[in-house]
Amino acid sequence: MQYWYTDGNGNIAGPADEKKLLELRDKGLIGDNTDVVSVGENEWSSLASLLGSASRSTATETCPYCRTQASTPKVCPSCGTPHHHECWQENKGCTVYGCSEAPSDEPAIVISPESLAPPPRSGNRPLNTPPGNRGRRISPTRPLRGMAQIQPPKPNNCLVWSILSTLCCCLPFGVVAIVYACQVDSKYYAGDYAGAANSAKTAQTWCWVSFGIGALYVLFVLFVEANL
Repeated sequence: MQYWYTDGNGNIAGPADEKKLLELRDKGLIGDNTDVVSVGENEWSSLASLLGSASRSTATETCPYCRTQASTPKVCPSCGTPHHHECWQENKGCTVYGCSEAPSDEPAIVISPESLAPPPRSGNRPLNTPPGNRGRRISPTRPLRGMAQIQPPKPNNCLVWSILSTLCCCLPFGVVAIVYACQVDSKYYAGDYAGAANSAKTAQTWCWVSFGIGALYVLFVLFVEANL
């Protein structure tokens, strides 16, 4: 994402990405109180709210996207969650579900000349209009807040019971149960939790059908032998 920022003379400069802003802050050309705004937006905020303060960036924090340590994290300006800059860009925003900085499911992309120019700022600082630059604005954000993107535990695939029902009860229905049981792990690790849960439930259903038919067959055989 690209940002406009104010230089030491109060003039608007840029646009620059987060990596460039970090380099400028490390060189002392801008500071935590420098005003920044993303291209296409109208709300100015401090550099510290975007990247975290210089003192905080020296600390080691865990990125929720890759679950590894981030020594100079990108801090979400909405919920304060630290990320690697690469993880933020790959996810196209915050990884906390419902955060206003999280990517929308179906982003609406709006490109207009008005969205490309930096917004006016209040105060006595001079305003220099930068040259036009292509950018995009994505909306809307997700309505819920505070829910992390954490996948639930893997459902029980019922594979053992599927094999037992095949060997001991009803072969055709037991084979169907095995087929669905084998789909659970592959769908879960592919990120399709709903599909994995559905396959687990279907495998369990066919196990019960196989056991039921097997039990009915045993009762039928006992009945026939008792009447011979």
